[in-house]
Amino acid sequence: MKTQLGVAAFLFSTAIALATEAGGASRTAQLDGAKIHYTEYGAGENALVFIHGWACDETFWSGQAPALGAKFHLITIDLPGHGQSDKPQIAYTMDLYARAIDAVLRDAKVKAAVLIGHSNGTPVIRQFYRRFPEKTRALVIVEGGLRPFGDKAMMEKFVARLKAPNYEENAGKLIESMTSPIQDAGLR
Repeated sequence: MKTQLGVAAFLFSTAIALATEAGGASRTAQLDGAKIHYTEYGAGENALVFIHGWACDETFWSGQAPALGAKFHLITIDLPGHGQSDKPQIAYTMDLYARAIDAVLRDAKVKAAVLIGHSNGTPVIRQFYRRFPEKTRALVIVEGGLRPFGDKAMMEKFVARLKAPNYEENAGKLIESMTSPIQDAGLR
């Protein structure tokens, strides 16, 4: 019964989405006085919500959003400190990001969502589920993991490289290691 209601809700939101333009609408929600930017395609009480990874923004999903947004209520979010969202001088925690997603859902009048998290978006959507299970239809993990990053010594070595005087070079090497040399340069 619950699944049938979910399918019916998505079909309803699909009908609404098909009646709107293919492009998304740029919007903002507020969290603790900070602006959270998101783009919304379609409308409805249920949505597909896409969460980017570390050092990315909502444009990470630019290949998927217009196509899926023509059929579903879809939201892409710039997490706090990323993209067009405010970048306050605060601690950026998984809990903050989960609350930012909740602020967007409230602003967009979404009651429940399927959350799709890429890379570091994975622990973000997990934290959202922990705080707001009633608003979570499902979690989809894209190139992410839920285990802690290595052992303590490995984590300390990783953090030390990013705190070193040549951290920009080290961060660049890390990002370079995440992309293939044969990958289109525009996507790297």
